Amino acid sequence: LLHQQQVRSLCTLPHGTGRVKRVGAFVHDSVFAAVALAAGADVIADIETVQKGEIDFDTVIATAQALPLVQKTCARVLGPRGMMPGPKNLGTVANSQDELAALVTSMKRGPVVLRTEPKFGNLYAAFGRVSFGPEKLLENLRSLMLAIQAAKPEKAPKGQKFVKKAYISTTMGPVVHVETASIDPASPRFLRDLQ
Repeated sequence: LLHQQQVRSLCTLPHGTGRVKRVGAFVHDSVFAAVALAAGADVIADIETVQKGEIDFDTVIATAQALPLVQKTCARVLGPRGMMPGPKNLGTVANSQDELAALVTSMKRGPVVLRTEPKFGNLYAAFGRVSFGPEKLLENLRSLMLAIQAAKPEKAPKGQKFVKKAYISTTMGPVVHVETASIDPASPRFLRDLQ
């Protein structure tokens, strides 16, 4: 798989993933702090407490103005945990107040990171829990597949199927092969067979 053909995107599901996340925000002033808290952030992250290793959030967002200081001071603690905000981590840097509020609300819902494996091009994504029921799972699957189709790189080969094989399973359950025509948004049978 060529580098230009990799998928990297975020998808916010209509019914979430079923996991509740505590969202922290590194901000540079009190106005942005108020916006983050109003949008639903659980914690305004403090650099000193993070440097001590006391992390009381599951995911973190930073404003563009606070990002250089956060990267310089907190990289040793947040980096190994995969929580470091930055341009490469999609949806972790906000440039404006509106963007900060949108990122916090989407992080609270638990966005799904769409990222293909570099070697084989496989993509793994959770789109709900069994307890959601069939209607909510189908709506989440529809949003997920539309997001994958929208994230299709321009350098992907033309005329070939973008989704070649698909499998669905629960965490510890058996794997079920799904016919690609029924979950491919480009197909006229998109999600008709699964209802």
